[in-house]
Amino acid sequence: MDLQEYIKEYYCKIECWFVSECCQQQHVNRINKVVEIKEYLDGHRKNDNLKLFIDGRWVEPTKIKLNFASVLLDHNVSFLLKNPITLICGDDEETLKEYQKVYKRAKLKRIDTQIYENMKAYGQVFEYLWFDDEDNIKSKILLPECSYPVYTDTGNYVAFIYHFITQNYVEYYTVYYPDRVEEYTTRGGKAKLISTYKNYGGLPIPYRIPKKTNMLEGKSDVECWKMIIDNMEKLSSKYQDALYKFITGIPVMTGTKLSITKDGKGAINPDIVGYALQLEDGSTFDFKQNKTDYQSMKLLHDTLFNYLLIASCVPAVSLNAQDVSNLSETSIRMMYQLAILKAGIDSQNMKDGFYVRWERIRKMLAQKNIYVEGDMDCEFQMEIPQNAKEVIENLKTLREINGISFESMLAKNPYTADINGEMEKILKEINEDNINLDDVETDTTNNDTEGEGNETETK
Repeated sequence: MDLQEYIKEYYCKIECWFVSECCQQQHVNRINKVVEIKEYLDGHRKNDNLKLFIDGRWVEPTKIKLNFASVLLDHNVSFLLKNPITLICGDDEETLKEYQKVYKRAKLKRIDTQIYENMKAYGQVFEYLWFDDEDNIKSKILLPECSYPVYTDTGNYVAFIYHFITQNYVEYYTVYYPDRVEEYTTRGGKAKLISTYKNYGGLPIPYRIPKKTNMLEGKSDVECWKMIIDNMEKLSSKYQDALYKFITGIPVMTGTKLSITKDGKGAINPDIVGYALQLEDGSTFDFKQNKTDYQSMKLLHDTLFNYLLIASCVPAVSLNAQDVSNLSETSIRMMYQLAILKAGIDSQNMKDGFYVRWERIRKMLAQKNIYVEGDMDCEFQMEIPQNAKEVIENLKTLREINGISFESMLAKNPYTADINGEMEKILKEINEDNINLDDVETDTTNNDTEGEGNETETK
């Protein structure tokens, strides 16, 4: 089933079919979830207006809000994408150079971070490629709460609708077809076409963490953390209310107060500063307090916190929840093993979208009479604690036995951020000194040079 058959089947060929499509219940449910997650990350809770009726008056309970969701989200994004993604094209150097130009001009490495953040928070996000006024390839992220992908009954991706409402309650629709883009507005009461563009970038590219029950929908990690965080907030809030309510105690007195005669005998001296309580012999006075079981509260809180770390695949050492000392690099890496496994799965989900992006860029470059044939790939550099000195020594050993190429050695060098830029600088120095690249080997005798983790020497 193609788009025309889909419109004919469900909307009887009406011109403004996209208005009815945005009202489908499946889209409404998904958009409501996205908006709810955004409000949750901003600190809004469902019980913000909750009040309790105690002893004949309304009392506002304590509402402790833990910002764990944002912290865990930032950690996941930084762990995978703090170091820029390295583009790879082993069979065609010219193809790699052209793609690197596109990435640099469109700032796609920054876009990649935004894509992954939206994937983790809302389950899915869409990216659209287009030409700017100077014929440079650009990319933009389409907000999840405004995105309406159109799938046929057989799961074919046939169209995309971007819909939002302004503060003046004017609706705008941008409908992406495979060959064109149409913009509509409801200003005046009825949807009318305002502009049409040729679509060079194709339909917006989906990036998602797929659900098990529906591969065409995304699964939000924030929703998995939310239930645990809600219980931690509830536990902390109720404990604080209980602490403040029972901390003063209830005054209890036994016996009677001394009687005062007409001449004032038995009265408390009015010159005394402060409070005084005068009782007959044998009377008692004290405060009765409800003992708070803080140990049970602490045990439950720590248990929920451990559940949260497991659900988010964040090592406890990253959140200062575990003391470490005198640990080897292997031991620290084992602490990050769960985070590495999760980031590896997420990187594969991102690559599913990257493959589509690279093919779209190839076609858009052809529109500019730039033809590339190489197959693109990428490599993720996770932010894993490591011993830089040990890594450099291993690279040196591999280089000495010709077990690694010079370019791969630069890619693994912990002090090299821009591999291609560093390679060009080294080649420039080699050409100036007339040194053969095959005779270059690493030297770690001076590890204190700024910005460099190795230097070259000639045999």
